[in-house]
Amino acid sequence: MRVAIVSHRPLGVISTGGGRIIRDLAVGLRERGLHVDVYSLSRKGLGCPRDDHFRNIECVEISEDLLRKILLLPSRALSLASKEALLFIKLMIQFDIDRISKLYKDLMEIICSRNYDLAILETTYLSHLGHMLSLKGLPSMLRIHNVEAEYIASLSYKSLREFVFRSMQRIEKKVLEMINNRVTISMRDKEIISKLYKLETVYLGPTVKGSKKDCSRKDQNNIESLGLECGRYALYVGSSHKPNIIAVNNILQSIKKDNIKITLVIVGEVGRYIRKNSGNIGYVKILNFVPDEVLRSLYCCAATSLAPIFSGSGVPIKLIESLLYEVPTITSRKAELMIPGLKHLENVIILERIGNISEALKNLYKDEDLREKVSRGARLLVEKSIGFEKTIERYYAYMTKLTSFSL
Repeated sequence: MRVAIVSHRPLGVISTGGGRIIRDLAVGLRERGLHVDVYSLSRKGLGCPRDDHFRNIECVEISEDLLRKILLLPSRALSLASKEALLFIKLMIQFDIDRISKLYKDLMEIICSRNYDLAILETTYLSHLGHMLSLKGLPSMLRIHNVEAEYIASLSYKSLREFVFRSMQRIEKKVLEMINNRVTISMRDKEIISKLYKLETVYLGPTVKGSKKDCSRKDQNNIESLGLECGRYALYVGSSHKPNIIAVNNILQSIKKDNIKITLVIVGEVGRYIRKNSGNIGYVKILNFVPDEVLRSLYCCAATSLAPIFSGSGVPIKLIESLLYEVPTITSRKAELMIPGLKHLENVIILERIGNISEALKNLYKDEDLREKVSRGARLLVEKSIGFEKTIERYYAYMTKLTSFSL
């Protein structure tokens, strides 16, 4: 089976986030024996990975055409200046621009000329491209990372959230109707899309490669080189998206208020936004970007992981990674709706409110029996449903059904 995966974001520098599940899907399908090519839309370069993960995968970097850049420049500037609070303006314009974009027409011609059996379009933003490919006779599958109406509204100013949600809801419904084959990485998103838009989707889950089996003595050495000790720190991983910034600042405030003397390691772009707030808090180590190997080491050696979810949509990749590495994880009630099988005190610790996080962290950190119980529960969940190989098998079965193709 020949598969084209189209990413709306650059994939050159990845530790976690949406780019991670795109890359790992490509790697997993290639390991399954499929021919996989990746097309990465990039405005600033770094569209393709430069590491061993992609050594058997062709990655084509597609540059944005000048007209699209010019038309989107004002709304991009507004989004940047407002720290994503006005992102909805760009998206409302972008969906119309993409109908006439030379970028998509050129990309469609390239993909159609290379005899693929299936195209996988990553995120709702590529629905129109999927529609165009379907008209040319190429089966297409849209992978939905978020319910955009909910996610974009959560980034907006409070006074605008209802307006943004209703506006994006109308646009998103219209865009999703363009393509018939829709899959989600979150069970909660599947149910929201059914309720909001009366559209059917298939839940397949997030594709994240990782396993406790990968942990080794080398990982301990990596941790020691960072000035850390295995099993003696809590881990938070996050991008610079607004929900992560809010969450990590609330975590720091809770730790500071309760004077919790536990080392908290913060990884990812979110670290750039909390240095001022962490200046008076001991036991906090901020790492910005780290290579994939070091991130794996941090998960391998963490005593616990923090992955609270109180806003936004989709599935936080840090939650899946924590479970794959069998790290005792503190999350929130919302996570139970995203991933089937999550249960409080069985495979995760569930918070009702983020203000309780320091107490939960303290209790979990000092209770070795509870940590072992939750870790065992995570391992069972991985073996049953969310492990990388099992997830890839679900995708492969669905793709085979779409193409009526059997290896």
